[in-house]
Amino acid sequence: MGKEKELMITVKCRKLQYLGHIMRNKSRYELLQCILQGKIDSKRSPGRRRTSWLANLRTWFEKSSVELFRSATNITRISMMIANIRNGSAH
Repeated sequence: MGKEKELMITVKCRKLQYLGHIMRNKSRYELLQCILQGKIDSKRSPGRRRTSWLANLRTWFEKSSVELFRSATNITRISMMIANIRNGSAH
């Protein structure tokens, strides 16, 4: 397996693990949850938007944000998604 592919697998796993960690700890990460779920009002800066952290996950797993948040709160589901990445059966 190439180094680039190994690195992508590591990045995908860590992002998914971190999402699960944040979404399961409601009291401790309330601000991060609000930010991830897009509940913060602000003006958009001019220019092209950067690819968001959550957009990467939506693209890789072909799931909506809501589906990702629901999966993240269930430790069994998130573990299965991570295992699928490592086994090569996920995108």
